[in-house]
Amino acid sequence: MRAVVASVGGRRAWRLLVLAECLILGVFGLGEVEAHAATPSSLAGETLTGNSVVEGPTVTGTCAGNGNEGSFKFSVSGSATGPFPGTFKESGSFTTSPSGVVNGFSSTFTITSAAGQVTGSKLLAGRDGMATCSQSGSRMFVSTSAIPTAYTATINGAQPNTGTATVSLAGLLGVSVGLTFSESFTSTGVVQLTIKEQCKNGGWQSFGFKNQGGCVSFVATGGKNPPSES
Repeated sequence: MRAVVASVGGRRAWRLLVLAECLILGVFGLGEVEAHAATPSSLAGETLTGNSVVEGPTVTGTCAGNGNEGSFKFSVSGSATGPFPGTFKESGSFTTSPSGVVNGFSSTFTITSAAGQVTGSKLLAGRDGMATCSQSGSRMFVSTSAIPTAYTATINGAQPNTGTATVSLAGLLGVSVGLTFSESFTSTGVVQLTIKEQCKNGGWQSFGFKNQGGCVSFVATGGKNPPSES
């Protein structure tokens, strides 16, 4: 842990760079302070909700006619909330046993957000997911409980993130509308931003600054790269 105090007198100008917190402050006497909005380093707390079709039917496949056994593909898009608010696209496949246990799952996904872009993939990570096949008129309706998956993701093409996500979906086979889809993320891998170029990816925000006297102090705590005076 390290603290840095910088003094400003009259029109003297200085700049303080804090890489570990992805914050850059520039103070020029009476003027503006520009603070960088750091890119989130984790998908923890992200939620995806499907509300539209990416391409073709949202759920395709067959129920084998032996209980809830089947093989299915899905493709969905919708809204993302959490550390990366925006939109998402995801497509994948899953299989089920006669008893309805999900015994295979894989998918790829992309989240597009002003906070950054996330791409990744998922695989089945447990035996707790269940699915049912049921007749609905002349079509088959497929519904799943929260399927446990493990994901590997990359944030802005540079930061790796891993963790678990639960996936739930329901819809009529071969119908291009009406799929319900929800997904929630937790994270086990957090990578801090450590270089200036990564800090730039999240954009800038400007805040008004009022001089409070002949000396202005900023304190930085923690981080691998504590700032130095310049």
